[in-house]
This record gives sequence, structure tokens and C-alpha cells, in this order.
Amino acid sequence: MSPDWIRIGASTTAQISSIDYLANVITLANTVSWNNGDAVYLYKNSTGTQVLFGSLPDLGAYPTVGGCATPRDSNAGTTIGSMNPGQYSGGVYLAMPFTPGSSYTLCGVTLRMAKAGNPLNMNAYIYTDSSGVPGMPLGMVSASFNSSTLSSSECDAAFVGLNASLTAGTQYWIVVEVPFDNTGSDYVNWYYSSGSASNVFESSSNGSAVWANQNTYAIGKFTTFSQ
Repeated sequence: MSPDWIRIGASTTAQISSIDYLANVITLANTVSWNNGDAVYLYKNSTGTQVLFGSLPDLGAYPTVGGCATPRDSNAGTTIGSMNPGQYSGGVYLAMPFTPGSSYTLCGVTLRMAKAGNPLNMNAYIYTDSSGVPGMPLGMVSASFNSSTLSSSECDAAFVGLNASLTAGTQYWIVVEVPFDNTGSDYVNWYYSSGSASNVFESSSNGSAVWANQNTYAIGKFTTFSQ
């Protein structure tokens, strides 16, 4: 468990460092600024899971993911390791296959991730399959994520605004782009659990034709969403 994160106003996020209940004072882990009257919302809970998407909290017991309310395909298995997109120049793009159990239009995806150092902002894509490796981007080109809001321990990274029409039983790829910053110390961990021989990770320096196998018998932890 880790301290909660809050969002102040429209976009400012910060992790709580301590709370003095007697003095009614919250101390934040980093310096932020705000205006009098700015609203304060819970942004991430103590498990590192983002619970606020969009401009305002959602009604009901569970948040929607950028308007995507229905979980579809997922892997929430026991973590046994992680892949590290963005750590090397040849691994800027990291891809994992999945096969939807039903036909739907994907509008968002959450990935179980953590940051190392200060990674650059990420993008996620849904690719078609091309003979067992990622083919071409499908639907809306990408969804972005502010990597600075990631915890250093496993949590959700939510990519919203995708629009990919999926067919049941057809293999697709979740592709994450984490730019290489030439240091090798600022990257993202994408956690995985044990999988079968068909569960692999592929990496690429540019997200196009040349992909290299990075791991087998490993399936990244993810959830896809539809409206």
C-alpha cells in the first residue's frame, strides 16, 4: 500500500505525504499551486489504482474509464516479472497479443505498470496481427498517459480515447510506446504473469515492420474496456 494521490482543480495531481488530523493539514510529496476554491478529488487510492477519469468523479460505486464503463478482456494473474519499455533505444515499443472473447468496440485499456526514474509520457495503440507479430494500428491512432502520475510500485495506467472495433476470436496486439531519453534509467515496468507458449512480448525501435521477441510464456497484466 502507498499514500493516496489527489487531484486539485482540473489537472494538478500530487501524492499525499502525511496528514495531521488535529491541525487539518495535508502535506504533499511535491510542491503544487492552486487557486482558492479549487476542487479536490481522490485521484489514486492506496493500491495505486487510478479512480478519477475525466473532469469530475463518476456517480456509483465504481469509476468509468474515460466514459468506458464495461470491462471486457483482462489478465489479473499473479505478477512474476516485468518488461521495461523505454529503457533501451531498441525497445521503445513493447507489444503483447490478446484475443477478445466477444466482439466489441474498445475505447480504453488499463495496464499494470510502475515507473522507474522519470519516464517520458507514454502512448498506447491497438494493432492488428500480421503472422504472429504486430501489424498496423487499428482505429484511433493512440491514447496518451502522463507517466509522472505513475507510482514506483505496481498500479494502473489508464489509456482512454481509443476506438478499435474488435472481432471475437481474432488476435490483436496492445502496443505501448515509451520514448527513450538516452539515459537508460527512466522507463516503465509493465508487469506480467505466467502464460502459455502463445503469450509473448515483442519489441521494436519504431513500431513498424521489424519486431523482436523479448519473452515467452508471459502475459502482460491488462484490462480492456468498451462503452
